[in-house]
Amino acid sequence: MFKKLVPGLVLATLGFYIVVSGIGQKTLSGKENDNFPAPISNQSPDENLVLFTSSELNAPVPIVVDISSKAEIQVEPELGINADYKLLLLDKLTADKWSEVELATLLTLLADQRTQFLPRELTTNITHKETAKLYKHNLTQASLKICEGFWKDNRTLVRKGAGDNKVPLSIIVSIMFVETKLGRVLGDKLVFNVFWSLAVADHPDVMNEFLNKKDINNPDSRKRLKKRSAWGRKELRELVALSMEKKLDPLSLKGSWAGAFGLAQFLPSSYRHYSRDGNGDGVIDLFTIEDATASIDNYLRKNGWRQNGTRQQHKKTIMRYNISSHYADCVMTLSDKLKARINDLQH
Repeated sequence: MFKKLVPGLVLATLGFYIVVSGIGQKTLSGKENDNFPAPISNQSPDENLVLFTSSELNAPVPIVVDISSKAEIQVEPELGINADYKLLLLDKLTADKWSEVELATLLTLLADQRTQFLPRELTTNITHKETAKLYKHNLTQASLKICEGFWKDNRTLVRKGAGDNKVPLSIIVSIMFVETKLGRVLGDKLVFNVFWSLAVADHPDVMNEFLNKKDINNPDSRKRLKKRSAWGRKELRELVALSMEKKLDPLSLKGSWAGAFGLAQFLPSSYRHYSRDGNGDGVIDLFTIEDATASIDNYLRKNGWRQNGTRQQHKKTIMRYNISSHYADCVMTLSDKLKARINDLQH
């Protein structure tokens, strides 16, 4: 596919580090802002879907490393589908001075059969546009009814997660509704696949092939793809760090087309900096109501929320969660409607 591949030295070097450090013998397991904040799931609510409250994490298959009788190191990672893209990524991140441990962990993940390049998500990442119409369905009577039912069934969990309630509960519930319809629309993309696809997307060979195939080969697309690719590498590094810390398993973590996950739709960087354990079980799981609530509350407070702030100040803080003005207006309007409609909703 590509005429200029020089990944051999990268893999040989990684093989050495894997053997010496023993990384190849380990598996990953466990549970857990750039100007690209956590995106919303742009789908209308479906009352036939159930609320998700937890996720199961499975460890990926480790890379097999063989040492011959002459002590020569041979790495056979079986990178599978999209191997050329994966090798280009390893070469790129080696040049970016990722550490040996980071690269070895990434290689283990890339060798798993669940990893694949996602051209459709690249298209969405460079063509998505924020509009008022995109959020209009969140303010319908049907949407308000769903929020009422959620509050009736889960008010205790929301209050427990919010703790001292610095941020109005109506704002927190509104954010969870706009993001995932309160757990009904969580996204079905492997977060790891989203970020590694973005991470390699600005390589000249990948960019030329991808943009030509999708008929979006223009200066604006190239500029946006380069910016999103740099952002993708940043979030990929955060995700690899989380897997090294055994807080999350990237290969069991599903989310949106932009790599956001959980009821709060956090990015890996947001998880590392702002996520909180809202139910006190010692594990941060953003697919649970208490942890998602606690994390949204903490995110907004750490980014400037003040109880006595003006409406404009509150809007500015919400736009740290999602930079879209349309998004912030929708969250605040929905919050107002919920406060007027639900008598015992604290505000």
